[in-house]
Amino acid sequence: LPTTQEQAPAAQPKKKGRNAKREG
Repeated sequence: LPTTQEQAPAAQPKKKGRNAKREG
């Protein structure tokens, strides 16, 4: 679920890399 991935970035290390730019 896309919502779960955004809610749990820690569970998605690959997604975290992209979120790193957004969250800084």
